[in-house]
Amino acid sequence: MQEGTKKHIENKKKLFGDLDEKPQEKEHLTHIEHAERKNVKLYETQRLMETELERMRKVNIAMHDTSEKLNKTDKTYGKYGENLSTATKVLHDIYRTQIIQNIVENAAMYFFFCACIYIFCERFYIWELMTVVTNVFFFTFGSIIDGIRSFLNLSEEDFSLTADQVTNEMFKQNV
Repeated sequence: MQEGTKKHIENKKKLFGDLDEKPQEKEHLTHIEHAERKNVKLYETQRLMETELERMRKVNIAMHDTSEKLNKTDKTYGKYGENLSTATKVLHDIYRTQIIQNIVENAAMYFFFCACIYIFCERFYIWELMTVVTNVFFFTFGSIIDGIRSFLNLSEEDFSLTADQVTNEMFKQNV
């Protein structure tokens, strides 16, 4: 950039340097010499403008090439963007399919284990054993409850109170 600025300043001095001269010096020149000087300056200006025009053409070509490259790059990134969005959708579908497959596999596994437990219990009479153990437990538990009830002299009516009645009885005792 500075080189272009220096060149511009030099060209300006070449073209307009005689404007800074004192008017007295200009009067000593003849009209022909003065016209020749102006003619030389005009040719110099024309040459500089042609050089500048050529430089501008080169800049224009370079900018056009850069613009084309940027357009190609934009199209390439657009294709990559489309590919990325498609890949994201596919990954989402794969993830969803994987979740569904995990649910199905787990359900099948639980069903298999339940079937195995059922067959095992039927084969070794575990159901009957569980029924016996449960009956013994409830019989023993019921006997303990009956013993506690008889010890406390409670009737079955005492156990049939509603929640509101129990709350009222407790409130009466606290008052």
